[in-house]
Amino acid sequence: MPALLGAKKLAQSTDSVSQITHGGPFSPLRWLSGHGLTINTYSAVWEQDNRARCFGRVCHPEGELYSRLDYVACVRDSSAGDLTCLLEALIQVSGVWGARYLLADLPESSDYLPAFRRADFSVWSQTRVYRWTGDFGKGGRAETLWRLWTGQDVRAMQALHRSTVPRLFQAIEPLSRKQAQGLAACDPQGRLLAFADLAYGPAGIYIQPMLDPAADHAALLLALVQAVPNRLGRQLYISARSYQPLLVEALERLPFSLEQELALMVRHLALKDKFPALARQPVYKGEKTEGSVPVIQSHRNGAK
Repeated sequence: MPALLGAKKLAQSTDSVSQITHGGPFSPLRWLSGHGLTINTYSAVWEQDNRARCFGRVCHPEGELYSRLDYVACVRDSSAGDLTCLLEALIQVSGVWGARYLLADLPESSDYLPAFRRADFSVWSQTRVYRWTGDFGKGGRAETLWRLWTGQDVRAMQALHRSTVPRLFQAIEPLSRKQAQGLAACDPQGRLLAFADLAYGPAGIYIQPMLDPAADHAALLLALVQAVPNRLGRQLYISARSYQPLLVEALERLPFSLEQELALMVRHLALKDKFPALARQPVYKGEKTEGSVPVIQSHRNGAK
């Protein structure tokens, strides 16, 4: 425990959506948000010479192709090799869960990047996260274009997603995180101009928009921030991927503040056999894996 408290100050969130919506890696709200009936979580600590060096946690929504690294934290005298060993243990667990990818977001200036590269993570894109700093007054005419999306929008959304996201990364970048019903914008003729995936939390609201390159990006963005439902005084954050240069240009001209520049990383995994009889395992189980990594596994599967 003292080692964990010492590493807390150096903890790095590797899930930008959770950071925005639920706060830092050791926030109680963040920890509670990672537990649910269909979420596997696995926390680990890497020890060397009986001293804890690095901590981390990985999460996997059941049925998804990916796992996501939630955070990493290292004590001050740890090395990049210590973190790499921890990452390799978490990679192994993700593979056993059946995930094909392990995802992580890191600041582009992070000191942890060399350890991630040693563990065979690669950068598949970059993203800029902007915070709305303007007023929440009445929107313009374009505000009426935004509404909650419906099943009738899905085909057009899929087409826009396929034409915007590079084909190599479409499996990594989902159409929606399925955390909330998002928004869609159509022109008067009913043609889809944009859609926005939303994620809510007590700390803020995360928005990832996808806009038709021919659309008026500035007008749609100004209307979007006014159209987000259930804001309740929370800050709005918009993520703009590097493959969306027109979106970045529009955000730079509007009252948004650049908050983060992140490297989006992926580790491709080889599929392995899943844990046998997970439904009959206790909710919390301690074990020790190869490489002297004491771990605590938390599994939620709805079993009685």
